[in-house]
Amino acid sequence: ATAGEGGCRVWVAGGSEERAVRGRCWIDGDCHNESGWGGSEDDTEDAYRSLNVGRDEEACLARSKFYFHKCSNDADHPMLATFMPTASSRFWPPQVETSLQLRWEEVRARRKKFCWPGHRTEDCKCEDGATTCSRHGWEFNRVMRRNDFCSLQEEVDALRDIGYCLNQDAIYKWAAILKTVRVLQEEHQTSSSMGLPPTFSSIDVGGGSSPLQFFMSQKGSVTNIDINFLSSWFPIDGEGIYARADKSKLVFNRSNIHKIEGELLPELMRVPDGSIDLVYDACSLIHMWRHFARPEQGLERAVQEIHRILRPGGFFVVVSDVAHPDAQEVREFQHADSLASILYQDGLFEWVGDPQFFIGEEEEEQIFRHRGSCLKLESAWHKANMSSHALDARNLYTCEALPEGELLLMVANFVLRKS
Repeated sequence: ATAGEGGCRVWVAGGSEERAVRGRCWIDGDCHNESGWGGSEDDTEDAYRSLNVGRDEEACLARSKFYFHKCSNDADHPMLATFMPTASSRFWPPQVETSLQLRWEEVRARRKKFCWPGHRTEDCKCEDGATTCSRHGWEFNRVMRRNDFCSLQEEVDALRDIGYCLNQDAIYKWAAILKTVRVLQEEHQTSSSMGLPPTFSSIDVGGGSSPLQFFMSQKGSVTNIDINFLSSWFPIDGEGIYARADKSKLVFNRSNIHKIEGELLPELMRVPDGSIDLVYDACSLIHMWRHFARPEQGLERAVQEIHRILRPGGFFVVVSDVAHPDAQEVREFQHADSLASILYQDGLFEWVGDPQFFIGEEEEEQIFRHRGSCLKLESAWHKANMSSHALDARNLYTCEALPEGELLLMVANFVLRKS
């Protein structure tokens, strides 16, 4: 398992299904009887095998009581168990409301000892620090690569700081959107006719309760279109904010956020021509067209509407799951070049940078050497049960056996501009 700083915990796919399920049941607290206890650790391998704590939420949460007694702790030193797929947590002994915030602050401080994969920081050392990269390098229109987390460091830190760390799949996609926006705004500083201005309007496609809307609200009006704002794969409060977020650090302009509940295509059709600067999608767009005879038909119509509502020079940014280049296309999961063709719409848009949806032979050998040890996912449609397919230096993909065949996924980014 791999961990992030600032109250964030994530899990990654390892070398086998048994290994990959690790990192889902996390224990935090001071253990009086264990001198080598790190204060924030994954549960034991035996617990994963015999108690199924990686898949059974109640079994995981019950471990807080087990560790409290095992460590011979007193009431002032509770133990916390967190079931990462749902972000549900339980202290033992149970804490009164007035002390919960203090306990969570202690947990966040303790977790600052941990690192993200593929980079080092001054206050911690990662187990796998072999990857080196430039934090300034970020290329548009390509599949994910091994050093991306290093390039996304600033954006990952911003998400991590407010407590939005749920799994690496989500973090990667959110950070990639934020990074792309930052690069486009930097481009505007050097050429006022290009890039995104300091203040801009945006549409969040299927954004639901993601944190992107909060970041975009600081830059201008953001319209979040989703079919159901009460449905979220992570626990949220009445405002749609992640229940474990650090609200003291969550800064946003509430008056700039406009939520529209409904189907995407009809809602887009209500938006005036040329009125939006940016439309962005963190892997919701491809999933909306199952009711079409051909899902790509719905996607094509949505792309045409997005082109219509963008101002000349406006941007369309997509970070999406795509089928692995060596695997077949299954359901709405297409190869990156196939999805790129639909988004490009025969020149309706122009690419921002040359599209390069391939992997070099040297990197491919490093990334995919564990091809025979795919993780069999419980559900491709329940994100909380998905281990990340975006983010381990060992494996940048996951797979699942579906009736149509084996689903093998990667992540790609697409950045297009309305000329």
